[in-house]
Amino acid sequence: MVTASVNLNISLCCVSGHCCYRTRKVRRYHTPLVRKKIEERARYRELRTIEANKAYLSFLNQVINKFYTILRDAVNKLAIADCLLSLAVVAVSNNYTKPEFTDGEDVLEIIDGRHPMVEALQADPFIPNSVTMGAKETRSKIITGPNMGGKSSVVRMVALISVMAQIGSYVPAKAVRMSMVDTIFTRMGGACYRTLNPYHHLTQLPVASDELSKGRSTFMVEMSETSDILHHASEKSLVILDELGRGTSTFDGVSRYFTR
Repeated sequence: MVTASVNLNISLCCVSGHCCYRTRKVRRYHTPLVRKKIEERARYRELRTIEANKAYLSFLNQVINKFYTILRDAVNKLAIADCLLSLAVVAVSNNYTKPEFTDGEDVLEIIDGRHPMVEALQADPFIPNSVTMGAKETRSKIITGPNMGGKSSVVRMVALISVMAQIGSYVPAKAVRMSMVDTIFTRMGGACYRTLNPYHHLTQLPVASDELSKGRSTFMVEMSETSDILHHASEKSLVILDELGRGTSTFDGVSRYFTR
């Protein structure tokens, strides 16, 4: 490799070498021998990469064939431990309480409940809410109020506290007393959700929108989804309906409320 100043006589370098680097004041040349070595190094580097990939794939196959079951069990146990630890840390940090489950009495009683996500994300303290359904109270509630009044936060709080309690977590409330639920149906604005098992999976139904090609308005789609919820809900189900039948009068909402 030869480095020469532009002002010097470098005719010999120009004839026998190859210019590989140039600036305003400096040109760098590679001799044929250096070029040969560089090309050889590039080939060896490519071969090394291929062999490294083969060795890595062989290592993965060996791990899968011999240690997959052990690693899978270890990962599952670590995931469970991480989940339980996270729930415990959140419960201690935010003054959660242990829920109480009843035998034979269908009741959902939440005293000074709080929305766990809203409480964690906003700077202002969350105003607690109390909800009681079942036992000596009615099995259903209607929440009315102005926009931005917290209606959606309350109904979401009820659903979240129910799910958290049933998976074995402490809950953001002063006290919670409830019976086990077999299904939780929620319809929040434009989305409808159904979970057949509160602690296993959550299924999202199609978002409510008009289907003009089928002659179905947005209101008709919402009513169809609500009908599906009412047909699948049991005595042990928890049904949360938010913004059902938007654009309709109060009497329409009350009539749908009393259909169940």
